[in-house]
Amino acid sequence: MGLDDIHTQNPELFEKLQEIADKRTTPFCYLCYVDAPSGRCLRCGTDDFMRHLPGVGVEYGYEWVIEHLINQEVADISPEDQEQLFMEFVDSAYGGEVQVGFCQRRLKSA
Repeated sequence: MGLDDIHTQNPELFEKLQEIADKRTTPFCYLCYVDAPSGRCLRCGTDDFMRHLPGVGVEYGYEWVIEHLINQEVADISPEDQEQLFMEFVDSAYGGEVQVGFCQRRLKSA
């Protein structure tokens, strides 16, 4: 499931991910190459900003920040915990029963 899928299928989750990305980044004026935490660049006055994630880089939008944070957080989770979290997500998203084609399965979160 990619970010586009999350955005269309679960807009509330995508909005929360954007809020997290916003809190972890700083507005960045690429023209002056400086952070602009006040919402306006003190050098040139612009309010057209990229997002700066310290130690990672700068780019427009939040999608790259969300992907980075997810990949970083998932890398720190053991495979067993990843499976458990995935099962809990599927269980909460689909109500414990999943149907693919003609096959139905009731999910159990261990």
